[in-house]
Amino acid sequence: MSKVSSEKAVEPLIEALKDPDYDVQSKAKAAEALGKIGSDKAVQPLIEAFQDPNLRRQASEALIKIGNVMASELISNTLIARLKDPNIKLRNEAAEALVKIGSKKAVESLILDLKDPTDHVRRQAAESLVTIVSDKAIESLILTLEDSNVYTSIFAAKALDKIAKVTCNLPTLAQQLPHLLTLIPTESSQQALSVITVIQARCKYYNYNIAQTPLPPENNPNPTTGNTFIFNDKVGQVVAGNLTVQRDNIATQNNQKTAPES
Repeated sequence: MSKVSSEKAVEPLIEALKDPDYDVQSKAKAAEALGKIGSDKAVQPLIEAFQDPNLRRQASEALIKIGNVMASELISNTLIARLKDPNIKLRNEAAEALVKIGSKKAVESLILDLKDPTDHVRRQAAESLVTIVSDKAIESLILTLEDSNVYTSIFAAKALDKIAKVTCNLPTLAQQLPHLLTLIPTESSQQALSVITVIQARCKYYNYNIAQTPLPPENNPNPTTGNTFIFNDKVGQVVAGNLTVQRDNIATQNNQKTAPES
């Protein structure tokens, strides 16, 4: 469709969007078409359509494509509020839409919600951060692994797993390993182990403290305790030392707190 013919289609599509005699499916298609055309004339009608729960997804996606600042702010605020909706489907749709917008406010709001005194608010925030992946939430999610609500803790672990798989900010993530290791003897052990495993796989080493220690000039010929294991590090060298490996190949030094035997 040419630009001229597209512009000519805007008015009929707006009329279809507003017409009370049109069914939801027809209005949804009109909203989608207006998003593809990208005309500023469609912004206000789409904002009005956004108030209709049946058209909210199509209207928000159309407005995102048009890129109107005022509309984006409205959508962002509405979707952030929707993250607390008791309906899980609506929460997930809101989270997915916020990912498309790239809303920084959403992440900030969810980080605050992780500290809320109400269980279900914290759980929903952690659940939303599984979809809205942001390394800004790393430290808050690490703390949330110890949440008294097991489901909140599980969602926090899932969110951290996703972050670990895609983030470019590996140093920040890897620096959490020592703290994660302290959680192994606690009720949060399974969630901590899950996150540790993903971080180690991504960073290509088994323990942050060991990986940061300068390599010795030669192997220790007389290890005092434990077994000696050699791991390839991320630059093709080897990290050798008196390491004890327990559960899920987590390497620990002799002077560190180790996981209890399972």
